[in-house]
Amino acid sequence: MKRGWLDQEMSFSRAAQELQRQDDPIGRKLRNLVIKREGEIGKRIAIRLSEGREPKLRVTIGAIYRHLPELRPAQIGDLTRLMKPMLERAEARTRAVVQEELKRDVLPRVEKVEKKAAAIEKCLRTLKDIELGELSRTGGH
Repeated sequence: MKRGWLDQEMSFSRAAQELQRQDDPIGRKLRNLVIKREGEIGKRIAIRLSEGREPKLRVTIGAIYRHLPELRPAQIGDLTRLMKPMLERAEARTRAVVQEELKRDVLPRVEKVEKKAAAIEKCLRTLKDIELGELSRTGGH
């Protein structure tokens, strides 16, 4: 099963980069915040890869967002990144439906209107020619 961006296990330094924490390039402050919050809520947020006094810790962005929502850098940016593919598919589908309806319903009507407009234009030219012919025979009055 493919894991999403929010559920990927990563080091604290990478998590700090993903959260755009410029003041914490190696993730030490983030690690301390996670460990402190674990103590406050009594739940594990970080993933322990080994047991013992200093276990190797990993974390997911999803776990950080759930338990430390104040660390979300730009929720709009996250939503944009997650929704962009879905919106692109919907836009492509909408475009295809609109093009199909244009071909099926609108273009035949436009062609009919253009033919009628051409016929009306031809009739108007004929009437103008007749009118000019009559004017020239009557001397312009």
